[in-house]
This record gives sequence, C-alpha cells and structure tokens, in this order.
Amino acid sequence: MCAGYMDKTMRDMIVSHAPSAAETLDSLTQGESCFIDPTGAQVGESVQGEEGIAYATLDLNECVEPKQFHDVVGYYQRFDVFDLKVDRRGSSVESMFVDEERDVDGTAEGQDESGRKGGGKT
Repeated sequence: MCAGYMDKTMRDMIVSHAPSAAETLDSLTQGESCFIDPTGAQVGESVQGEEGIAYATLDLNECVEPKQFHDVVGYYQRFDVFDLKVDRRGSSVESMFVDEERDVDGTAEGQDESGRKGGGKT
C-alpha cells in the first residue's frame, strides 16, 4: 500500500492558491506506506508522515492459496455475489461508429488485402 507524502513546501503552495484548504490539510493524518500480506497483516516496516523507503521480506508462496479464491482474470469464486446472464433479446440500437462492413479477415468489403478499393478478394 503506497501513499504520497505532502511536505511543507507542497502544503504552503496549495494554501497560497486556496487559503481555505489550510484547515483541512492541517487536520489530516498523513497516509501510510506499508506492505500487507494476504491475510491483511502488516509485513515489515512502514513509513508515515515523512518521505522514505519501506522494506519488507515477502514470501510469495503465501499468495498462492488466497489467489485461488480471488482470481481477477475470470474465475472469481464468489457465487453468492456474482451471476452471469446473457441477454438474447438483441439490441435495436446500431453502432454509430461503423463506417463499412468487415470480412472475417478484417479487410473492408470491396477491398483487397492491401486495403485498396476494388474487386474484392483473390
């Protein structure tokens, strides 16, 4: 988890353009940069309220099992939350961006493979 750091120079520049922002900026807690393991526990060092570098030793083997339950590429295992439905009714709205028909190979109808208008495919 990575947070930006706002130093005094940045704070003063913002306040010079928007004086009403001073109270809000001064009341905020600076964000924290740290490492979090798959269970949500913090790993290693953290940095907050200053510019710095955080260090941690991570075991990537700990990520394998949780990833199986949180697969962002299409096999998300939350059947209680997600549902797939296919609307077979079709749509009466035609695309506004279609300029010409395309064949299966991607060439426009009435063009040869080089893109020249003319007699079609050979």
